Amino acid sequence: MLRLSTLLIILTLGLGCATVGTVMVPEELHDQLPPRIAEDIEARLIHIANPVGLGEVYYLARVDTAERVVQVGYFLVWPGEFPDFGREYPVPRRERRRQIRLPLYYTNWLYIPRSGGLQRMMFGRGDVEGIGVTYELSDGELGMPVAVSFEMPGHKSVTVPDSVGTMLLGEVVYRNAPYLQMASWNHMFKPPDEGVARQAFPVQPFPGEQWERFNMDRRRAEIAKRGLAGSGSLP
Repeated sequence: MLRLSTLLIILTLGLGCATVGTVMVPEELHDQLPPRIAEDIEARLIHIANPVGLGEVYYLARVDTAERVVQVGYFLVWPGEFPDFGREYPVPRRERRRQIRLPLYYTNWLYIPRSGGLQRMMFGRGDVEGIGVTYELSDGELGMPVAVSFEMPGHKSVTVPDSVGTMLLGEVVYRNAPYLQMASWNHMFKPPDEGVARQAFPVQPFPGEQWERFNMDRRRAEIAKRGLAGSGSLP
């Protein structure tokens, strides 16, 4: 059991860090996005393997005319997260012991369902994870994906293809949209295993009221926000 002093330190540091996020206005990005590009994005379903509990998938996008690319951030929303204690996602014994403690104070308070814990205080309701995709801009239309960014277990940020060729773009793209597998209880991703079943999810623009509801100006799904701040939309 954590001491009260330790808990207070975690809370103070956590609240301070959580408020430092990328601030943006979804309505402005939507207004600047050419309708044809928006239609192309929404016509491409994203595919997730083992998407336990996944709800809505939102997106924000920006056209970069200087680089001739379209930056798309996908925001995947779960109602919350709760450790699986190594049942679905095997982990070392030390990690299992850590997972047993988390519902006491982080994902929940004292294992009470829907109590939220420190996580809700720090970041807001639910769990929102991000995927960032760079698409080619071809004659004013959405082209092929050229890079996919996401977080792997341990909150390791990766971009595919990587510089050493250990992960190839074809492993994480299906029908010109991202294709990943959920790899941990806290909704991190990995390239899909061979033969794993996938599920398609429609995407929709991230409404401003939902952005506020999920406190998205805090440090949430930052990997999906990369590339969205800046100028360069099509006239």
